[in-house]
Amino acid sequence: MFRRYKPFFRTGAMNLLAYKFQMIMWLVISALQVACIFFLWDGVYKSSTTEVINGYTFEQMIVYMAFVNVATFVVLGGDTMWTIVREIKNGTIAMSFVKPISYRVRFIFSTLGDTTMLICLFGIPCFTILYVVFALIGFITVPVWWMLLLQILLFAVSALLAMLLWDCVNYICGILCFYTTAGWGLSNLKDTVIRFLSGSLIPLAFFPAWAEKLLLYSPFAGLSQNPVLILLGRYSLTQSLQFIGLSFAWWIVLEGLAWLLFNKASKKVTVQGG
Repeated sequence: MFRRYKPFFRTGAMNLLAYKFQMIMWLVISALQVACIFFLWDGVYKSSTTEVINGYTFEQMIVYMAFVNVATFVVLGGDTMWTIVREIKNGTIAMSFVKPISYRVRFIFSTLGDTTMLICLFGIPCFTILYVVFALIGFITVPVWWMLLLQILLFAVSALLAMLLWDCVNYICGILCFYTTAGWGLSNLKDTVIRFLSGSLIPLAFFPAWAEKLLLYSPFAGLSQNPVLILLGRYSLTQSLQFIGLSFAWWIVLEGLAWLLFNKASKKVTVQGG
């Protein structure tokens, strides 16, 4: 199976390298976001009458926001939705349907290639630098070595599931473009909703208690907050395994939904070119 889809894995990695300036600009923007977040939360905590807000000290908040921004930049990538939109517009989607490969699996391998390259070039160096710097200035308490390795392993698994969940959401949105034949508005809506509900903008602990509990067991938390909190050791081993299992279950559910939507939408797809 891997041999059949290996070209798509390679293409995803090479496409990332082909747009080096765009990739660097994404990194610069992410760094600026972290800097803005630092001054924002610095003002919030200085004006607060308590040192702990919704379970987070200032140091814990800065660590969380820095890590979640890097995780979002590295893990939530891929070009699945826009590839589908381009194929609809230029008519090449008709050729994709007759190829002896799975239309869905093709995008999974392409996103895996893209994400693997991002992790190697930026993810590992950025996470390592952040962890070392925060540990040196006392923002992070480093656990014993075996616990740290376990946290990294669990984070890797949860990050992989986050990538699969994100790609599946993009794929579903791409399928909806079979009807809209355009994706700009749908993409902006998707990015805004997920960034707000996944804990990328603020931790879910800042939501009302009922909303936090609901979101923790939704697929959104598995995209950003849960992987980061697993890495930072804020979840116990039992909680970490529970949330990893939940993300896997949601991925299966969303893939089933995507399969149903594709079977229906592919019968009515209208191309704009070709």
